Amino acid sequence: MVFINNPNYDSEKEKKIAQVMAYANGTEHYHRVSAIPNAPVATDGVVEVAKIAGCFWLLDAIIRYQVHKAVMNKAMQVWRLEHVENSQYCLCCTDGNYETLISQTIEYSDFPLDEITLWVMPGGPQGLKVILLPSEH
Repeated sequence: MVFINNPNYDSEKEKKIAQVMAYANGTEHYHRVSAIPNAPVATDGVVEVAKIAGCFWLLDAIIRYQVHKAVMNKAMQVWRLEHVENSQYCLCCTDGNYETLISQTIEYSDFPLDEITLWVMPGGPQGLKVILLPSEH
C-alpha cells in the first residue's frame, strides 16, 4: 500500500524488498547485528532488507526493547513499522494475538516503505532469539 504523502517512498527499493520477501523462506546463516550480549540474531532475509532500506536502526530498536519487561519473556513478538504521516512512523510490537506490548512514535525516519513486519522468536544458535521475516518461518 502506497501513501502519496510519504516523502521517503522509493518504488525501486520497494521492488527490491518485495523480491527479497517473496523468496525468503528460511535462512542459511544467522547474523549478529548488535554488540549487545545475548541480543537476537537476524536471518539472511532481514539483513538483506536492512541493507536495501538502510534500516539497521530498526533492528537496533527491536534488540534494545528485548530487555523491556513487556517483551522480555514473550516467545512470539510481531514488530510492525508503519508510516503515519510525513516522515513519522509508529513502531509497535504485539504478542502475535494482537495484544500491544510496545508502541513508539518515531518522529522522523527515511524508511522507504509504508510498512514492514518482522517477527522475533526463539530458535537461534545458543538459544538466542531470531529476528526474521514472516516468510522465513
